[in-house]
Amino acid sequence: MRESERFLLIDQIIAEKGVASLQELQTVLQVSAITVKRDLRKMREKMDAPIVYSRERRGYCYDVNRTRLVTQSETPRFSNKRYWYSEDELQAWVAGMRSYERLAQDGESWRRDEWVKLLGRMRTLFGLTDERTAELLSRVKIFEPFPRQEPSRFFPVVGSALCEHRRLQTAYEPVAGQRELLEVSPQRLVFRAGLWYLDVYSYQERQYRTLLLTGLTDVSLLPNEGHLLCGEELARLDRLHADTSLESKGQKAELIFDEDVSSSAALEVWHPQQTARKIRQRLSLTVPYENEDEMVGRILKWGSHVEVRSPLELRRKICTTLEQILSLYR
Repeated sequence: MRESERFLLIDQIIAEKGVASLQELQTVLQVSAITVKRDLRKMREKMDAPIVYSRERRGYCYDVNRTRLVTQSETPRFSNKRYWYSEDELQAWVAGMRSYERLAQDGESWRRDEWVKLLGRMRTLFGLTDERTAELLSRVKIFEPFPRQEPSRFFPVVGSALCEHRRLQTAYEPVAGQRELLEVSPQRLVFRAGLWYLDVYSYQERQYRTLLLTGLTDVSLLPNEGHLLCGEELARLDRLHADTSLESKGQKAELIFDEDVSSSAALEVWHPQQTARKIRQRLSLTVPYENEDEMVGRILKWGSHVEVRSPLELRRKICTTLEQILSLYR
């Protein structure tokens, strides 16, 4: 069990029982007494958890006075601001919250009250008020639950900047040889077709754009407060992720994968409306696309195992990019 999971479990046990002995926490967590005490100390020091030891009750509990003050100020019982979720945790949390919200609003559900309680418990576990929960849900948009690619090592930094409304200094290289240095304000994380995107305001370009997380080669958190969109203005960023269907955009790539990679290539989701067919031992994949640079980057990772049959403009773009890469090694 990871440390962060133990923190959440300790919080749940103490919150529900009111008091928990060291032995009880050891039994549930399946760790030594030393580990439990270390976890409690970290929760107090790093997360400002008001946990105290009561000699009268012979166990650990929340400080009643501090908890009351927190309730009056409508802020979390303790702050886990320094901790950001992993990609899997964030997807699970957002999907769970949205599902439970629908169930909690279902007047015909005989378990409606239980869903309402569960929603409150999920907010409490992550130290979020109703307002902070609504904000986080507005800033994470998941289009389809496609299998994701290799996680970005910058995901925690990006998430912290989004949560704390701070700027980022980024090096962005979605295609080899096309590197940009950007100072941006993150607006929203978007999961689409198996990939994470970051909607940002770019200070150099003075406009909004979307960045592919796998295209980030360096990220630094800046102390400056970021430019932030809210409400309807935030929803307008959906135009950055407009429908890329064949009918609406008219751009599609025909890719031919050789027999060495056909099986693995058939498992990758490029677009919800992609089509595939077998040609002898090779795979023919037709993929709608909008962002040419993004498409080039995804194609090049397959190296010589894939050929772009059409369109001609995309073939030329691949050739130009390969020539730029080759020039670096001459």
